[in-house]
Amino acid sequence: MSASLLIDNWALQDIGECLATGLTHDEASIISIDADNNTHCFRDVPSSGIQIEALLELLVNIVLRDALYVDSQYVETWAEHESVFAPLLTSGMVRGVDFPAEDDALAQTRKQTLKRLCITESLKQEQRKNEQSWSADNRIASPYISAVLWGAAGMLARSQLYETPYSGHPLRKRIIEQTLLAPPPRDIVAETRAWVTHKRLHVFETSSTLGAERKASVLLPPIAIDIINEASDISQLIPVAYQMRDEYAPLREWLIQIQLAIDNDDPHGSTKYKRILNAVSRDLDRALGKTEAGKISLQIGVGWPGISIDIGSLDRVMSRFGVRAMINKLIITSSGESIAKKLLNMFDESGTETGIAALAYLRSQQLT
Repeated sequence: MSASLLIDNWALQDIGECLATGLTHDEASIISIDADNNTHCFRDVPSSGIQIEALLELLVNIVLRDALYVDSQYVETWAEHESVFAPLLTSGMVRGVDFPAEDDALAQTRKQTLKRLCITESLKQEQRKNEQSWSADNRIASPYISAVLWGAAGMLARSQLYETPYSGHPLRKRIIEQTLLAPPPRDIVAETRAWVTHKRLHVFETSSTLGAERKASVLLPPIAIDIINEASDISQLIPVAYQMRDEYAPLREWLIQIQLAIDNDDPHGSTKYKRILNAVSRDLDRALGKTEAGKISLQIGVGWPGISIDIGSLDRVMSRFGVRAMINKLIITSSGESIAKKLLNMFDESGTETGIAALAYLRSQQLT
């Protein structure tokens, strides 16, 4: 497994629409699991927030992944707006794959995955209704449930069989996060992004009598922050992301090397990976003054919510070279509050009902 990734045509459809025609003003529904009562409900969220989440995910994956694979059978869902993806299509970054017809192995894997997704009796009933209606007259009783559950199960099954990680549409991602799926094969890119986010949460938190509280209202992926900061309008987002691959090439190549070592059961890969992350943790502790007392510190206010960072330690962190320096930079990048507002302004939604709802959604998420 290299740094390639399976993604949803559904995600590209939403991204294409928002980049071509703007953010939508309606609502989407997230399946929310109530495990205690063995049921589920639907939680309404702004579609604009879902579109922005999908866009941010794509921007980061353009920089950190080798290739993004989609099911070629459904590329027509975003073909109307394929021009916004021009740099990715002409370079082969986004590739349609002709998946083989469903054989026994895929069918069984999908079936088992679907069982793990339908963890409540209510979801099992919904899935049975869909299967019965399809068997009777090729009709889906609940198209939304089918799109989320059946679609996610199919992509997860392909991910397992082809040993390629999968990043789903945000609405599929929410149900996957809530269910008891077996751990997927290790994906070092995803692990590193999650680890960086965990460290960033420590940067943007403060202690009080109530415990640790996050200072940052919006915490965006640092690579996405870089891209949005460089772009002047939404038409530049994907081209800028593709150009930024050069800047992040050392990190991407290092992640590929670690992934290959782990895939080949080479213990040196895991050791090397842990050594770098441990070094970065020590750098961060020194920068935050957690290892030495009495440091001269600087309150960073613009884009930083009042964080006290030691000047000397921060300088040493930023002056390092190589992968270690790049990961350090990702962690101490500003939270993204002002960048989120810049992005909404690009969509001409600053201060609008749609923009306010999208911003509230982003504040409720922990995006990597």
